[in-house]
Amino acid sequence: QDFHLIQNLEVLTNEINNFLLEKKQVYQLVKAQSIIRMRLQRRRFKQIPRPDYSQIIRRNLAFADLMRTEKLYKESLEMVMNEYLEPVRQSARDQRPLIEIQDIAAVFCNIEIITATHCQIYDSLNRLMSKWPYLDRIGEVFLKIAPSFKVYGVYVQNFRTAMVYLERLNQNRRWSHFLIQKQQYLADLSNSSDLKTLLALPLDRIASIQLSLEQIEKGTALNHPDHKNIMSASELLKQTLDIVKYNLERAENAACVGRIQRALVGYRGPLNLRQQKRTYIAEGKFTSSTNKRHIFLFNDICIITKPKIGKNKEDTFKVKTIFELETMKVNDIPDTVKHGFEVRNAEKCYRLFSKTAEEKAEWLGLLMDSITKRKKDRVFGVSLEFLLKRENRGTGLPLVIEDLVKFLSEPSSKMSEGVFRLSGNKDTIEQLKRQYDRGDVVDLSTVNNPHNVSSLLKLFLRDMPQPLFTYEVYQKLLSLQNQHGDVATPSPSFIGSIKEVLATLPKNNLHLLNFLIHFLAEEIIANEQINKMSAMNVSIVFAPNVLRPENESIESVFEQPKLNNIFHVIVSNAKTFFPDRPSLENYQVECMEETESSSSSASTSPTLGLPVLSGSSITSSAKIQRTRMNNANKGLTQSATASENGLRQFASTPSFNLQILRD
Repeated sequence: QDFHLIQNLEVLTNEINNFLLEKKQVYQLVKAQSIIRMRLQRRRFKQIPRPDYSQIIRRNLAFADLMRTEKLYKESLEMVMNEYLEPVRQSARDQRPLIEIQDIAAVFCNIEIITATHCQIYDSLNRLMSKWPYLDRIGEVFLKIAPSFKVYGVYVQNFRTAMVYLERLNQNRRWSHFLIQKQQYLADLSNSSDLKTLLALPLDRIASIQLSLEQIEKGTALNHPDHKNIMSASELLKQTLDIVKYNLERAENAACVGRIQRALVGYRGPLNLRQQKRTYIAEGKFTSSTNKRHIFLFNDICIITKPKIGKNKEDTFKVKTIFELETMKVNDIPDTVKHGFEVRNAEKCYRLFSKTAEEKAEWLGLLMDSITKRKKDRVFGVSLEFLLKRENRGTGLPLVIEDLVKFLSEPSSKMSEGVFRLSGNKDTIEQLKRQYDRGDVVDLSTVNNPHNVSSLLKLFLRDMPQPLFTYEVYQKLLSLQNQHGDVATPSPSFIGSIKEVLATLPKNNLHLLNFLIHFLAEEIIANEQINKMSAMNVSIVFAPNVLRPENESIESVFEQPKLNNIFHVIVSNAKTFFPDRPSLENYQVECMEETESSSSSASTSPTLGLPVLSGSSITSSAKIQRTRMNNANKGLTQSATASENGLRQFASTPSFNLQILRD
């Protein structure tokens, strides 16, 4: 027995030794593979120039952060599904449900679809990790998944309703007890276990992804094949974020307007605050002599009220008067003790006093800004035709366009890296906009950052009531692109079709478009080696400001790449669409009676029917303009008036045209 036992132990010992030897060999093999792989990776990294090496690290860190936040977000959504939505649905089958089925739909909306969408997004991004550290096709993946963000439109519009329902449901004891139990159970699992907090997470997710894409774009070399797709995806998400913010603000605004509507009493006649374009701005408490006053400020009216004495005096207000901002004036009362100011129109005047100097300054700024935005002689937010008619200038271009383009044509501006792509300082841009709207003399030479000026130019175009490419032209161009498809080189027939559509634009729009296209092509894109703004890059960031639908939505955002392609075709073939470049010096008004001898030399552009003047016409028109300026400066009122009347007479003739002249 001992012999057999010893024999078995020897066999077992040999098997164990063989097993350990195999394990050791496997370990050594894995180690050798690891060393070889590491050396190969190092060799590949050494082949990369040093700046690109740092870019890859930056790009990978940004992508890793995106993966981390996406995983946390996905887990939070799954928590809402598993810990809140599913138990509530199961209770709905009981005789005594926690909440009714319609309340479930109102509170949770389409969060199931959002959860499924982000599970797919996370899986798609996770597959890219297999090629770490060489991450390719990030932009391509996001362009494919970007349309799935449409699901956020419904959720954002419903969010305010969901919060109202939750407030009402908190009066239900069983529901409140359920929430407390869940929060206690989930407290150790997540920092965001509160249902309201979890439901608010989707509101910020698109912004978070867009910021991550911006960081990835900064870490991607311009010659990288994925750079264009990353930039396009980033701009798409930025536009989607704008729509999400707009829908959320509109829901908040509707709730505020409804609350104020219910609180106002004592107005003579019907009072309907729910106007389509009316926006709530602020409200505040003041005193007027010995009476209390409460102001409700909207983007078009200012309501002066008196808190009604009674049980609900804080919630009910008697309307004293309603000022239209277009006719309202605000004057400061220089008194350091009472902190007062007055608001008036032609009929009424109220003196209002704040509690502090800071509150007074804040309200004076709010009121003045709101009045400026409603002024009929403002620059931003008015039609191009109205602005040109009001300015009555001989260049055929708004003054603000001339100022901004002159600044951006300077070498220090047009060669600035990322011009038109990088955003400027929001406060500086708003300040410059206010100066133009007030009619102040704006000195752009004091602006140190060219991105502030490029952002202001995009804002001017974005604020036009009718975009530069009108809504009708937008639809026609979108149909053209759908028919043509995504082709790298546009065919002559496609270019010809675009020309035909552009020819239907109003003359003022066509002239401004001509000027901007040549400016972008010959000043910005021509310096792409320095400013890193190729024709496609310019199209991606510029086109959404001039090519937009009448009713913007998340769905329309994902049509934008098609319109970007149209704009890319136009700006890449600027001389084909607009053979004659207008300049600020020679873009003059033709006065036919003064240039009769040269009128026969005026020709018409064969492409879009734009009139072109000869050199003699330029000289004559320039002399007329200089004569008018000199007369005005000398104070010769009668002569200047006669000159103006003469121009108006010429303008009424059929031969009056804005001429596009070659430099």
